[in-house]
Amino acid sequence: MKSIFPFNKYIAGSAPLIQSFHKRALLALMIVMMFGGLFPVISQTSRFTLWGIWILIWWLSLRCIRSNSLNVFGSPAVPLVIWFTAYGLFGAIASPEPVFFDLIRDFFRLITILVGLSVILEDRESCIRLGNYTTWVLVLNLAVSLALKNNPTLLSFMFDMDYSHADIQVSTDRFSGLWGNANVAGMNTLILLVFSLWGTGKIIWLGRLAGVWMIYLTASRTATYLLIPVVCSITYYILRYVLRFRTATIVAVLCAVIMLLLTSVPDLSNIIPKDSMFQRVLDITESKTNLKNEDRRIDVLFKWLEVAKDAPWYGYGYGAMRGGGHMGIVYRTDILHIGSHNTYVGTYLDAGLFGTATFLAMLIVGIKRAVLAKHITPLGKYSLLALGLITIVFSALSHNMINDMDGQGLYLLFFLLPQARAFLQ
Repeated sequence: MKSIFPFNKYIAGSAPLIQSFHKRALLALMIVMMFGGLFPVISQTSRFTLWGIWILIWWLSLRCIRSNSLNVFGSPAVPLVIWFTAYGLFGAIASPEPVFFDLIRDFFRLITILVGLSVILEDRESCIRLGNYTTWVLVLNLAVSLALKNNPTLLSFMFDMDYSHADIQVSTDRFSGLWGNANVAGMNTLILLVFSLWGTGKIIWLGRLAGVWMIYLTASRTATYLLIPVVCSITYYILRYVLRFRTATIVAVLCAVIMLLLTSVPDLSNIIPKDSMFQRVLDITESKTNLKNEDRRIDVLFKWLEVAKDAPWYGYGYGAMRGGGHMGIVYRTDILHIGSHNTYVGTYLDAGLFGTATFLAMLIVGIKRAVLAKHITPLGKYSLLALGLITIVFSALSHNMINDMDGQGLYLLFFLLPQARAFLQ
């Protein structure tokens, strides 16, 4: 099938199609484990299986490294790895609880993801396949979400299962596919939509539609509002670099569409059903959450700011940002039960002034590299822009960006993409 995205024009290299079973297996395993929702499912069923999959990723990656003779392997992510090592050790030493095993587990996962992503981003054919695989991952998760929505029996079965240690939040009004957490589902769906830009063929539009539908079902405010700039970036790239429209023409068309929508829909609230997922999305102040006497994000943030204000300069120790009741981290009574929902504040909770200062310095290094990246293709630039936006915004609204797999993969992508061989021109 002929590609609607001319990769040969924008991505360097003319390597033949990948025939290696190891590379294809690694691609499939990485996308379903990291961004497709397999991780929480395997975590729930068997920890031994989970560790076996990590070892399998290492084995497949090493086989691919040997055959491709990679030169600069994962070096762009060195600042992130150094920071995480220093931050983790500092936080583990400062912690009143024994958390070294948690640190070792998280560090092993970070390096494993780094190895796998480094292999994938080394050649354009791997990125094309990764983009194509997103279609089936998105369709699968949409199917699971629709099954949960329309099958109360299946939903009850998930409620009965012990998902506490997998950080699963099954809901009757927010659906999240295999991910089990609506906010995590929204973030990963956005990442997969960016990956879809790397794929080929018209079938990939099915995955994009499934992704938009998936975000609707999650009712995630952050994911929904981020969907707008992500879709705009994808649209602009297609119009500008694939269909060869001039920038002025694109701007004029977008302005005309916006004006048409504003004049034809005088009151948006009148056309949105009261029971729609959009009602939650449009409730920016989380008024309904407040009516239920539950903590809003802003309430959680202020509570943690109070905790951070009373914290010693070295913080409360590694893993504190997850909250005292997080399974997998020792239960603690000196901090709040719920997670901080903010990575910037969370680094201070984990490692005090050292953690926050070094985290911001590391982030500045990554942003500087992204802005000053040279010889990167237009596709790489727009992918980097979208992933960078997702990283920065979700870091302000989530506490699982550093210690958990989803956030680790996103940060690694942000550091690896500016120098990825697949996107050099």
